[in-house]
Amino acid sequence: MTKKSEIHGGACPHYDLNGVSCLQPTHDRETLDAMRLAFHRQGALSLKGVFPRDLIQRLKAAYFDEYAVIDKSTRSDVGDGDRYMCAVEIRTPFDHALLYDSPLLFPVLRSILHNQVIIQSFGIVSSMPGSRQQQTHMDHPDLFKELSGFNKVLPCYALTVAIPLIDLDEQTGTTAIWLESHRDPNLALGQESSNHYEGAILPYPQAGDCVLWDYRTFHSGTENKTSRERPLLYLTISRPWFDDTANFQKLKGRFPLILSQGFIDATEEKYLALFPRAKIVGDR
Repeated sequence: MTKKSEIHGGACPHYDLNGVSCLQPTHDRETLDAMRLAFHRQGALSLKGVFPRDLIQRLKAAYFDEYAVIDKSTRSDVGDGDRYMCAVEIRTPFDHALLYDSPLLFPVLRSILHNQVIIQSFGIVSSMPGSRQQQTHMDHPDLFKELSGFNKVLPCYALTVAIPLIDLDEQTGTTAIWLESHRDPNLALGQESSNHYEGAILPYPQAGDCVLWDYRTFHSGTENKTSRERPLLYLTISRPWFDDTANFQKLKGRFPLILSQGFIDATEEKYLALFPRAKIVGDR
């Protein structure tokens, strides 16, 4: 049985799933409906205790061994020379089933997107030591800009799942989120150069937690005041008809999703259907 959500004024709606083994669409329908409604209303949701901490430790170690050492010039700069993003090849340990079939996370995602779920991208964005505030932004430009106000009334078509690979606090920084800004961008506009994050919430998830936000929700990476990186594993989850060509340009070699041939050979077809646009690479 899930623990009830705790929703406070000015806080991200959050659910503590520690001790919960799974969320079932029939048995936990009331909880899943509440999560979906909270997400649609606020534009974000925090889930505690979704992943085992030892899994997060393995992912962090793999990141520092394989990806943090890559020349920064080959990674996407998503800050001002102090934040970098790279796609992560889905192979050990990033091929763990909990990352594409979590019995706690994916029922929530399916509820939000009405069972129309694919994995659009999979990677890591890391804030370097001393990084400054990131520009306030949403993850994709408005659809159908010629229709004034249309984007505000659309149901969620894509969302970001952010999984910190370290415990976050006021020193490491986090992602500031402007709740309800997916419906009213004015709630976030004008915050691009402010370090006060007026009107934003500052969640501090721990390793094993995750935060979800609508692709239209305004957010901003905060300062990293420590001497170490702040790596964040991200998954973009979307409805099948949506293709994110704004953040990833395949013709320039920027692939959002990379699967190893070994992962394909070892994975059931029903799970491979979650990755319809992936680039396939040979095993290393």
